[in-house]
Amino acid sequence: RDTTMTDRLKPTAFSTINRVGNYNWSVCGKVTRRWKLREREYCDGRVFNIAISDASGGSSIVIRIFFYNEWAEPCSFIEVGDTIKLTNIRVECNPAHTDNNSEYAYILVVKDDSELVVLQDTSNDTPGEVPMEMVLTKSTLENPKFRVAK
Repeated sequence: RDTTMTDRLKPTAFSTINRVGNYNWSVCGKVTRRWKLREREYCDGRVFNIAISDASGGSSIVIRIFFYNEWAEPCSFIEVGDTIKLTNIRVECNPAHTDNNSEYAYILVVKDDSELVVLQDTSNDTPGEVPMEMVLTKSTLENPKFRVAK
């Protein structure tokens, strides 16, 4: 297995996400849930979102990531079980969070200068398949960078 692919996905603890704003933080996690690509509810545009679990093992936090407008459709290939790393994020308060539910208090939003790395490893599901890494930035949304482990 090509270790450089997984080395790029070193986890960052979600517990550092504790305030609203724009940050060059990186988060890494395994996709636990995905929502379908859809029209935004309160303004023009489209949205795709996922939930990821903390890959650092430091917490049981699950956090939602939103891909708006030009990011939405190109990122909608992400599946449950994929591992992602997202760098340069905007942190917002989660409107679904209350003291009475398990929703995390913050959500992550992809920005113009974000970088998304997606590692799809289907080798457990399909013997003989090799892991594939995709790197997306705003400038490569239409033609993302792909790498296949040998």
